[in-house]
Amino acid sequence: MKKTKLIAVAAIMVMAAAFIGCKNSAQTEPENESQKQNEMAFVLQLPEASIARVAYYEQSDANSYKVQLIKSGTVLKSETGNPGDKIRLTVADEGLYTISVTAYKDTTVIAEGLSPVSISLADGDVKVNVKLNPNVKDVGIDVEIEWESGSETPLVSADFVKVEGSTVTGGTKFAYSRNLYNDDYLKGVFRKGRTVTIDSFYMCDHEVTQAEYVSIMGTNPSRFNNNAAGGEVQENRPVESVSWYDAIVYCNKRSIAEKLTPCYSINGSTNPADWGEVHASSDSTWDAVNCNFKTNGYRLPTEAEWEYAALGGKNGVTADDPTDFAGTNDISELGEYAWYTSNSGSKTHEVRKKLSNALGLYDMSGNVSEWCWDWHDNENTPSIISSTPATGVASGSSRVIRGGGCSNIAEDCSVACRNGSNPIYWFDNHGFRVVRSALGSGSGSDSNAGQVAQEAIKIGNVTFDKTGEVYVTKTPVTITGKQNKNNYSGVFIEGRNVTLNPYIMSKYEVTQELYTAVMANQNVTVNGTEYKLTSEPFECKEAGNYPLGTGEIQKLRAAENISWYDAVYFCNVLSEKLNLTKAYSITVTSVSSGHITGATVELVTGANGYRLPTEAEWEFAARGGDQTKDSWDYLFSGTPTADGTTYFSFKNTGLDSVGWYYFNILNGTTGDVEPSSGNEGYGTHEVGKKDCNSLGIYDMSGNVMEWCYDWYEDSLTTGDVANPTGAVSGSDRVKRGGSWNNLAYSSSVCNRLYNTPDRSGYSFGFRVVRSAL
Repeated sequence: MKKTKLIAVAAIMVMAAAFIGCKNSAQTEPENESQKQNEMAFVLQLPEASIARVAYYEQSDANSYKVQLIKSGTVLKSETGNPGDKIRLTVADEGLYTISVTAYKDTTVIAEGLSPVSISLADGDVKVNVKLNPNVKDVGIDVEIEWESGSETPLVSADFVKVEGSTVTGGTKFAYSRNLYNDDYLKGVFRKGRTVTIDSFYMCDHEVTQAEYVSIMGTNPSRFNNNAAGGEVQENRPVESVSWYDAIVYCNKRSIAEKLTPCYSINGSTNPADWGEVHASSDSTWDAVNCNFKTNGYRLPTEAEWEYAALGGKNGVTADDPTDFAGTNDISELGEYAWYTSNSGSKTHEVRKKLSNALGLYDMSGNVSEWCWDWHDNENTPSIISSTPATGVASGSSRVIRGGGCSNIAEDCSVACRNGSNPIYWFDNHGFRVVRSALGSGSGSDSNAGQVAQEAIKIGNVTFDKTGEVYVTKTPVTITGKQNKNNYSGVFIEGRNVTLNPYIMSKYEVTQELYTAVMANQNVTVNGTEYKLTSEPFECKEAGNYPLGTGEIQKLRAAENISWYDAVYFCNVLSEKLNLTKAYSITVTSVSSGHITGATVELVTGANGYRLPTEAEWEFAARGGDQTKDSWDYLFSGTPTADGTTYFSFKNTGLDSVGWYYFNILNGTTGDVEPSSGNEGYGTHEVGKKDCNSLGIYDMSGNVMEWCYDWYEDSLTTGDVANPTGAVSGSDRVKRGGSWNNLAYSSSVCNRLYNTPDRSGYSFGFRVVRSAL
């Protein structure tokens, strides 16, 4: 696979007009020799020859500088230098770093500041502002990612092809034209009477190669692992002798390796390390694997996606006479497009050696048969019918395999030919290729949305589970308000256009473990009296009325019984521990039973520390961050309402896949009997056990209600508003998302809830955000 090197260039420049002779406060280059002599630069060296170059220009009395590279509160590098020096700093991996600059005159500190820098191999432009004190000079960091080819930063690897989605109306034209005996298996998936909507997706232009497989899995199971045909590269032959189970493990491992959100989960975990060894016999747990098509990780194509792409996508399916094979309708030309029994020599060949189809996809016919996601329907019953979902039938004993291989005859390599195989089976003509969902396009969205911003929070030497963060948007977005269909009104109402600055959100609600660690040994003084704040306020504990759910971890349950004041105080303490600028100015005025029950709180403009989301930020993320997608209008975060239910229904099975609420807390499935305290699962649940939404964010519907920053206001301001924070004052703060103790309708992404900020309870929790500027 082609490897692309990126160069990240970051420049810190003084923005104030304090430069001598500076006429433009945004000037980025020294104007004269005097200014050049007061220049200091330092370089971050990344893997794959990726370089982040940071230049600092200062015209002041400073005669030395200290530069520190910090990650998750740990100083990784500390270097000193004089004006004009170049300092080289080396980092081991991608992620969010902080650059600390301290300016000295002799031994006296005359200015200092912190600047966060996000280093990512797929980054776009980022600008972060920091203020140096006490000189009060605004300093900007410009991070510019430039690919060697000079092309726009790709969202996916260069060997992926974007397949634009459409709706396909089935018909007899899609069957293999030489189907002399009217065999059902040669009629494809686009049957007469069936309409299938396919969302846009990215498909790799080649089958997974042996080299790619080894790089992720560490082993090569292929039978054809030597004696490549003349002129061919052995490691570029497709991997084969892989089971369907092997393929989904590869997908998730590759997603994790590339810092994407995995698609597959088994027993609630997306980490294959938790799944155990790949089974050599059929396993009901592995067969119950769930695929979240709304994440950005790698996965197998659905059968409909595979056939749609093989036919050439939108243009191919609308043709009067779709092609029999991937790339041609003429069987006499098949040898130019496919390796099959007539020309393969009974062995696989290097990928991309034959002609591609109209989309630029190679080997969709022949070479190796390719696993798909779907269960293969039982051939003893009617095959695909009009009501078959786009992702296939609900169950079966075999998984779909398509395209034919090097040992198959021509008709087996036809686009319409459907076959299935037990997911444990591996043969020397069984391989696969991977796809990724296309998540985000158009206005009111950001194509970088859902990208991992930080894998986990680390305080000192402790890394906390389930604290990862994602970008909700990396660029400012404007959401055009509109009337909601079959839902509450929310904050993006008709006549209101909301602009949000870039921000990062935690994928999970704050856990009990993280809350306890951050709030330990916190004391506040009110009117001369010192009070100790509780670090373990939780009511949902393993013993008592709120026992833990089966297979869950107590410390990873959502933190609850948190007042709004507790939550904002937590944000400041966490920011302080990670050397970030506090987002709030807080003066505590009252404490009761270890909870803050009164305080004056002001939002600090431009701070890079942790804070509560605004109500608009919360709802934008809960709705998937893309106004152009159908998911924007879903009732719940990541899933629509169930058939036959409405936005005010008490029960709703549509919520079962993404959220915990009153009627499913005991076993995850909506039941008819009200739950009782003391039963296993009664209470909050471990975060991240349900499916995430399209941004990779969990539990935005249900589990605990989440505090937002805003004062609640009934009548929202219409017109154009930027980064709204609610009413100027009030008696109640906003909370959103519903909880385990609420009925289904409370978990709607548009249902606005509120409470007094001193109130706490077993369903009151929160998650954190921070600026991505």
